[in-house]
Amino acid sequence: MKHRGWRAVAAALTLGLLCSQVTINAAAAPAPLTMTDCRFSTATPDASLVNAWHLQRLNMDTVWPMATGKGIKVAVIDTGINTVGSPYLSDTITGDDGATRRRITAVDLMDGPRPDDNDGMLECDHGTLVTSLLAAGRQRDGSPWSNRTNFAGIAPDVEVIAYRTLTVVADGEEQREGDPLSATIEAVRLATAEGVDIINLSQTVVEDPALKEYEAAIADAIEQGIVVVAAAGNAGAVRDRAYPAAFPGVISVGSSTQGDAGAQSSALVGNNVTIGAPGENVVGLRSSQAIDAAAVSNQAFELKGTGTSFATPIVSGVVALLLEYERRHGVDLSPAEVKERLVATADPPGHQVPDLRLGAGIVNPLRALLNLKRDPQVEPTEVASPPATVAPAPTPTEQALPVAALAIGVGSVIVVLLGVVAAIAIPAARRSSAS
Repeated sequence: MKHRGWRAVAAALTLGLLCSQVTINAAAAPAPLTMTDCRFSTATPDASLVNAWHLQRLNMDTVWPMATGKGIKVAVIDTGINTVGSPYLSDTITGDDGATRRRITAVDLMDGPRPDDNDGMLECDHGTLVTSLLAAGRQRDGSPWSNRTNFAGIAPDVEVIAYRTLTVVADGEEQREGDPLSATIEAVRLATAEGVDIINLSQTVVEDPALKEYEAAIADAIEQGIVVVAAAGNAGAVRDRAYPAAFPGVISVGSSTQGDAGAQSSALVGNNVTIGAPGENVVGLRSSQAIDAAAVSNQAFELKGTGTSFATPIVSGVVALLLEYERRHGVDLSPAEVKERLVATADPPGHQVPDLRLGAGIVNPLRALLNLKRDPQVEPTEVASPPATVAPAPTPTEQALPVAALAIGVGSVIVVLLGVVAAIAIPAARRSSAS
């Protein structure tokens, strides 16, 4: 366990190092991403919207009164993202200096669209979906923006800097031929110099001449106290180890189904997977049309997001909650301590540990925040857990209870007590029903 003072010193030293490197030209700051150049989808009809099952599976309504990611900064290194026209992604925050800035920003490290993109527009759906699963916001009272779906990001108050380093993502997270790995390496270096807390990489590469340089950049980030979370890869795209997930110190993420099994789309990479998270048919956001005033009626949703790309930001979101929660208690966890906490508090898979697709099991935000380690004496069974029950989407008259309405003193005690009971009882019930 470490305290925060060293982070500022480390970031300053890293910035000095980066200024001397050829790969990053300090005289030319990366250009902001022009989000109006993104392709977009039309608004999703209300009748098509459903609740996000992964929020219910992870018991987020109980977790959010404890932490929302406030004060934590995450780098998302992906395709372009589009926040324009979306109330979920276009809110602002106030810094320590009193200045107001956008909570989610993006820079472009690529030179326009791919040459074969005949419409001249940028691919932004993958990056937008990843960012939304991590960081999509809620209304000021804590209720969801839409009364037709409970959707929000796992860490709805986290700050995001998105780096566009991919023109498109093929086969889930496979690095597209023609996209230089150098852009992703540069983004890792920039994020390290920026002093982010977490780097999310929902992309993979199997072979590349620049892998050694990539590994060095990731190692430097981890050395500076940054938690790196990466997709383990999808079946068909990854047959062995994929990077950066297989680099030392990285949290490698597989995907799970509503039945708590390893998703068939998740690659079988064995001990390369650290932990699993929901990653099949998850609800998130797509790039929406640019309008003057962001509105839910303009929002395009993704209702069947599938792949370890989308399980990864869920784990990054949980890490953001954990870092915020511990820092409020005077503790700054190292990347190794974060990884150890997630593994020790995961819901064990239905088969052996580590599971080929889920590693130590499915991430459990409540247990992670409260540091409730699972009983090592309880062995997983050979029977899969029962499917999660998904409640219907709320009617227009239904609204979530505003978090602000909780009494600070009594409410906090009740939430923690309920969290402890749920964190212990729910996995125990699953084990019982599986035996």
